[in-house]
Amino acid sequence: MRAPVALAVSLACLLVAASRIAAADPEWSLQTALDARDVWMRALPPIDLRSPYDGLARPIPGGTLPSAGAHQFMAITWDTGLTIDDRWLIPILGLQYGWSVGESPDVVTSLDGTIVHMQTWTTNVFTALLPGVGVRGKARRWMFSADVRPVASFVWMSAMAASGTDTSDLGDGHSLFAVGLGVRAELEACRRIDPVQRACLLVSPALYEFSAMNGGSIGLRWEVGP
Repeated sequence: MRAPVALAVSLACLLVAASRIAAADPEWSLQTALDARDVWMRALPPIDLRSPYDGLARPIPGGTLPSAGAHQFMAITWDTGLTIDDRWLIPILGLQYGWSVGESPDVVTSLDGTIVHMQTWTTNVFTALLPGVGVRGKARRWMFSADVRPVASFVWMSAMAASGTDTSDLGDGHSLFAVGLGVRAELEACRRIDPVQRACLLVSPALYEFSAMNGGSIGLRWEVGP
């Protein structure tokens, strides 16, 4: 599933849900959440050097470094959304920041004939979780939910370029990053602590994020809302 197709499907679901909700007299409630999660990316995106680099004896033009393969992050996420009639979910906006954890080998490649060491352990990812649509249901003190939403992700890292005996950081003051749009799903199982607070286990597959089915995340979330 390509990114434009995935985004179109997500937006179509949002529009259909919105039209059904608008036809009724809904009851709206606001909720917010904070979570910590383990994120696994099946393949890091190719990283672009967006501007020429002249810090070495041999200048390097802008170009693209290949994917450094699978990678793992620890991430913190803040999210907010609406519940409608205690059934529909409308995630509004979320912000997620993740940093590299686990084994992160040095990846050696080249850019315009210059040897480049991709320092994968410096990789970071920032993601904006955009408005989506979902449903939820309750059973005594338990709550279960599922939603789908578009995302915009920004990935960056450092890389060292070698030219003879000289070495320089391509990411120092330069644009060494990748940006992509995608779609995620999110599944939750929550245990209510009191009428407005609950602890949740979440699983979030990346339906499309730089490529199809490119990993996902699992974590623990604290939610506040009816």
